[in-house]
Amino acid sequence: MVVGIDDIMKMLDGNNVQEIQDKGIELGKKIECINVFILP
Repeated sequence: MVVGIDDIMKMLDGNNVQEIQDKGIELGKKIECINVFILP
């Protein structure tokens, strides 16, 4: 299953349960370009 950056960012939302946030963190660690995580 391919998960997009937008999906990972939604998983990292503080309103989600911890399990979903943890999954988003694990998926985020696999992203090679961190630019998408830096807010302007």
